Amino acid sequence: MAINNVKDKVGSIINCIKEWLYQDSKNLKDELRSNMLVAATLIVAVTFQTGINPPGGAWQETVKGKGGHDAGKAVMASHNIPYHMFLILNTLAFSTSTQLILILVYLEKFYFEIVVATVSMVATYGTAVW
Repeated sequence: MAINNVKDKVGSIINCIKEWLYQDSKNLKDELRSNMLVAATLIVAVTFQTGINPPGGAWQETVKGKGGHDAGKAVMASHNIPYHMFLILNTLAFSTSTQLILILVYLEKFYFEIVVATVSMVATYGTAVW
């Protein structure tokens, strides 16, 4: 009896997740859609800014030899694991929020212009963190 109860609850949770994942963005209430757009836009702005100007800034000059660094490289890059974790998580937040914005504005006025601007911003972000 308990096993069937657990299976029913797990099945119910899976169905809720499927409904949420496959919902049409056009069926969202306007207020929820607007709030999601504001939140996603803020996340994109913050993650873009931290990608362009990483924590700790960038080296201003090139230093040769042991412990040296190149001008323009992130200071935080000298700490290999934390820097790569930062890049991965920042890029994940940036790309997920960007995708959410494109989904929420799909087939709205000026959609093509939004896509062009978004692709340009993503290319700039990719160049900056490379």
